[in-house]
Amino acid sequence: MFVMPRAYWIVLFGFALAGASAGFTAILQEDITEDTVWDISGSPYVVYGNLYVTNGATLRIEDGVTVRFDKVSHDGGRWDGAEIIVIHGSLIAEGTPGWPIVFTSNEQIPFPGDWGAIVVEGDNPVILENCRLEYAKEGLLLWNMTVSASMSSSVTGLEITNCSVHGIGIVGGTPPDIFGCTIVGNGSGMPYQGGINLMDCAASINQNNLFDNYPYDLVNDSIYNIDATENWWDSVDEMEIAQKIFDFNDRSVLGEVNFVPFLTEPAGEGGGVTFQTWGLIKSAYEDY
Repeated sequence: MFVMPRAYWIVLFGFALAGASAGFTAILQEDITEDTVWDISGSPYVVYGNLYVTNGATLRIEDGVTVRFDKVSHDGGRWDGAEIIVIHGSLIAEGTPGWPIVFTSNEQIPFPGDWGAIVVEGDNPVILENCRLEYAKEGLLLWNMTVSASMSSSVTGLEITNCSVHGIGIVGGTPPDIFGCTIVGNGSGMPYQGGINLMDCAASINQNNLFDNYPYDLVNDSIYNIDATENWWDSVDEMEIAQKIFDFNDRSVLGEVNFVPFLTEPAGEGGGVTFQTWGLIKSAYEDY
């Protein structure tokens, strides 16, 4: 069932617009305040601005769907570029290995940083399973999250590539553990960019594939020590791995990243960002 919010404008086009292919669903900049389903019949969905999921609503995206984000600027979101921003709402995107959900650029020739991010700041469960995020500024941003035992949330089977700032950014709160993700080829060389960036929080980061992110695969911009053991860094040279991690050894006021022992071959498929307490995500919404 496809439930469309009364205040939300969704139009099915039979022709191409702004780089999208013929036959797509255009999502204009508005709020989703009622439960909404995006299914394969409307795919691809093209987001032309910041899409807020709020007021307790759930946006459910079904397997096989492609979501394309328009390249816009000065749109008032976390980053320039179209975004899905979950504030006191739910995002459930459940792909399958054979039919993943793809979040990507709407440009005919995509480039890292074309769109903003998927931003999670909500009160309700957020589930991302078997999804691919690419060509964003920041693939996934988890902002000031506090986990309490009530409802389950998870992000599993996640692949994040070609993002211009970070693959995953986690800012403040009680963060999730990061397990079984593939985060490759993110960052554009600016300080503190790359694969995973932790700011004012701690997380366990295990059984992931983290490599070819520039300049760092992992940035610990917090005072907390980080467990990052048993990851694949595309190397078995301890010194080489250490050079791709920013922590206490680069700035003494920061916590240290413990990455030994590390995997000697790529981590297996599956996993993702998991909430070990299987809790309700809550965020203290702040101005960016």
